[in-house]
Amino acid sequence: MNDPRYLHTEEKQEGETFFDVMNRLIARSKAVTADMEAVLAELESEIEPFRVPKDHE
Repeated sequence: MNDPRYLHTEEKQEGETFFDVMNRLIARSKAVTADMEAVLAELESEIEPFRVPKDHE
């Protein structure tokens, strides 16, 4: 994925603990996952009309 929102490095900010950084990374990971799930759902709805019914032989 070449989206610039996801292509950056994390640096510890002044006064942040390791856990602050990890929590921020986890939150960003969850946001990326949610974005990917939304795209997948959109793609699924777009290809649905072209699917062969499961009981079709």
